[in-house]
Amino acid sequence: MLTQGYLQADESPVKVLDPLKRGKTHQGYHWVYHSPLEKALFFDCRYSRNRAGLEEVLKDSKGYLQTDGYSAYKKFGHQKDITLVGCMAHARRYFEKALDNDKSRAEHVLTEIQKLYAFERIAKENEYSHEKRHAYRLDNAQPILEELI
Repeated sequence: MLTQGYLQADESPVKVLDPLKRGKTHQGYHWVYHSPLEKALFFDCRYSRNRAGLEEVLKDSKGYLQTDGYSAYKKFGHQKDITLVGCMAHARRYFEKALDNDKSRAEHVLTEIQKLYAFERIAKENEYSHEKRHAYRLDNAQPILEELI
């Protein structure tokens, strides 16, 4: 799963019982790794949010690693066999917050992001193969993304 070429990763806080202190909890983390191509999930429970667990789990990974903007993932964008990619849902949130600051430009970006979501919905509803989805994205989504950057 970790070497299939496309992996999504995220961490979530979770209260963990402390075996040394009866009835007490501490902050732990569920690190979730999702391989959409394999339709597989891997959960890694850690006591910390630091990068050590990531390094252990992802040491042999290759391909695309999709994450939010958490700084622990940045190191993997510098590895030769990994391309770090962001999450459009996380990026979208910043433009929602920007509506009060620059409404017209934020609305423009949000409208373009909705077009991207519509393309993904069409690909999913039509059950495009990975190859057809890739070509479809190049034809339809790439021009929008290039215009936004």
